[in-house]
Amino acid sequence: MRSGTGEDSGMVRRIYLFSFFRMFLVLIPVAVPYFLQLGVSMHEVFQLQAVFALTVVIFEVPTGYFGDLFGRKKSIVTGTLLSGLGYSILFFAREFWSLAAFEVMVAIGDCFISGADVSLLYDHHADRERRHGTQALGNLQLASQLGESAASVLGGLVAMIGLQAAAWTNAVTAWIPLLIALGFVEPHYERMRRESHLRNLKDVIAHIHGNADRIVPWTFLNGVVWGLSTFFVVWMLQKYWRDQGVPLAWFGVLWAALNLSTGLVGKRATALEMWMGSRALFTAVMVLPILGYLGMGTLGGWAGVAFSICFYLSRGLNGVILKDALNVRTPAKFRNTMNSLSSLCFRLGFAVFGPGLGWIVDRHGLPFTLRLLAFLFVVLAFALGIPLLRLIPAGVASTGARRPAH
Repeated sequence: MRSGTGEDSGMVRRIYLFSFFRMFLVLIPVAVPYFLQLGVSMHEVFQLQAVFALTVVIFEVPTGYFGDLFGRKKSIVTGTLLSGLGYSILFFAREFWSLAAFEVMVAIGDCFISGADVSLLYDHHADRERRHGTQALGNLQLASQLGESAASVLGGLVAMIGLQAAAWTNAVTAWIPLLIALGFVEPHYERMRRESHLRNLKDVIAHIHGNADRIVPWTFLNGVVWGLSTFFVVWMLQKYWRDQGVPLAWFGVLWAALNLSTGLVGKRATALEMWMGSRALFTAVMVLPILGYLGMGTLGGWAGVAFSICFYLSRGLNGVILKDALNVRTPAKFRNTMNSLSSLCFRLGFAVFGPGLGWIVDRHGLPFTLRLLAFLFVVLAFALGIPLLRLIPAGVASTGARRPAH
């Protein structure tokens, strides 16, 4: 048991601050125009993201396992160091292979951080009621979206000077998370056995597939699928905005507004779940991306741009409700590995389908691709979403009462 909540509260605030600056990525709202300026095609943009995703597939579980064995702080410090190096490389990158080197470096850094920040947050809330953990997860998401929103506004302004200036600014700010992570302190929790790695892996797999609580495997699958539903569009939005004649100066403002909507919805996710019920909220997670793809694929101009918000509202709900449903049922000793497995499946899905989507965009255009994705996720809603809906008790939170996390 931990001695007091004062130390925990201070650490939780530090985790929020870390989340803010981890997503303070000034170049992101103009990343696609920046890549295109360097002479790469949209197909190559998706190939670069596939390089990122494949790197994650290779390193995600080993780095998550590293965090469970040796501690969340060591994992996060290593990740922030690699990310800082990666964004410094990006400033000097001029062609596809140097951009690919940047993607690899940042991907490995993200692998060390992925899941470790959430696991550290839950470690500091393990002895509290379920709602405290859910609210903390919503606050963490809000902090990250505020960071991305603030960086987006700054990125849009800096891009007016020049896209290279945005890359330079990003190379500087990317080192701030490392300074914050050095001050992290971990509470005591049971750690995995270092002498039996195969047994540890079997325990994690058994927890997903052999769990008597059938919500665990269905939540795992749906978290991955609906995460992808809101991520595919990320690398299409900036091209879509450009095609619709949106001025480059507005890219940062739009990106900030969308990410802020994710954070605000995530912040209110717990209250919304208690008011609407988990079934209605999970239905919204599924329906919103489908509406977004249909609206953008059939409408043009600012009407089509307005439908972009559907993806970010869904992401805000998904990032709290489904992620909490998985983490609250996962023992602390392999929570980091579980989060990494979820991220691995997510990245593997993008690595498999992302380049193909880029090819379809280049060959058939964005409207056709967006409508195709709408149809795909309607099918997945019936195949994977409906089975989970049937398992969620009516009128109560999908995670139910807090289960032992140790």
